[in-house]
Amino acid sequence: MYLWVARMVITGLDFTGKLPFKDVYLNGIVRDKSGQKMSKSKGNVIDPLDMTAKYGTDAVRFSLLLQAVPGKDIPYAEESITGARNFCNKLYNASRFILMNMEGTVTPTLLKPPAKELKSTTWP
Repeated sequence: MYLWVARMVITGLDFTGKLPFKDVYLNGIVRDKSGQKMSKSKGNVIDPLDMTAKYGTDAVRFSLLLQAVPGKDIPYAEESITGARNFCNKLYNASRFILMNMEGTVTPTLLKPPAKELKSTTWP
């Protein structure tokens, strides 16, 4: 990994005179439930398009997000998607219940802008 980053930095400096990036993010490998690396040749791959069609996009995204801890591999199985789908469904039903019971209540008003200008932070 170090050599790839060094090559990208040197090439970027050579061609443009600027650093191509300042930060490098590393993420873990998605593995199957037994801990083996997912591979088409092994046949242990979960197709995200099939899972999205079966469980929904929010459930697939949330199940990956829930297990994505920096520096740790992701043990991924279809059971994790069903748990995420059930949680997303509970959030949806709770929001429907709240919106259903909000009739006749005062709607929130817009807040006035602050009197002083706030300093905006810029990204380096």
